[in-house]
Amino acid sequence: MNRNLRRVHRTALLLVLAACSSTNESRVGYYLAFSLASETYLVGEEITGTVRNTSTGVIYLNTCFLQLEHQVRHRWVVLPNPKGGRVCTTQLNSLGPGSESTISFRIPEGTSPGRVRLALVGVWDASDRPLTSNDTASHSFSLAAPPPP
Repeated sequence: MNRNLRRVHRTALLLVLAACSSTNESRVGYYLAFSLASETYLVGEEITGTVRNTSTGVIYLNTCFLQLEHQVRHRWVVLPNPKGGRVCTTQLNSLGPGSESTISFRIPEGTSPGRVRLALVGVWDASDRPLTSNDTASHSFSLAAPPPP
């Protein structure tokens, strides 16, 4: 019985901590914090955000390689870019502990509204381990259709 009570208290503490955290920053793993300015964006709108290295080692990334992911039930599915993507360089940048980098991404016309997130692709830690989109994603946000002309 005492063990169950401890489990309930631990769960309650985690819920309180989660409720007190910022909703505009996604703190994934212990590597990156990906902040966006808003909880809602329109199709066609430019998103600007900040990626901060929260680890104690260097992270290697190219902030041009971003993908938009749509939430389907409890999974994240990569949305294809209806216009064919962006032109990016292959230059890999290093982001030291505590350092930040600014990213920008235009939500392609024709993207379906819904719950989405941005994820950096091609990110490695100092041990040359590739990070997954779950390690490098922003918080989820609402994507709305633009108002009719």
